[in-house]
Amino acid sequence: MTMDKETELIGWIARNKEPDELIFCPGEEPPIRMACYWLCGFTWSYCQIPNICPDITWESEPVKVKLKVERI
Repeated sequence: MTMDKETELIGWIARNKEPDELIFCPGEEPPIRMACYWLCGFTWSYCQIPNICPDITWESEPVKVKLKVERI
């Protein structure tokens, strides 16, 4: 795998209603709320992340974030 020592990812975090999971959606456009989950750019291109933001609920709007990934 080729990766710089540190990479920044821009995207959005939101919480799916069912199943209850915190997700990261990459990209500049915010995800779209569907029946009980968030649709990320008309694809399933999101990943579940640890529950680092318990204050974000299903009722919350997505939050734009920058994640730093560092190779160790």
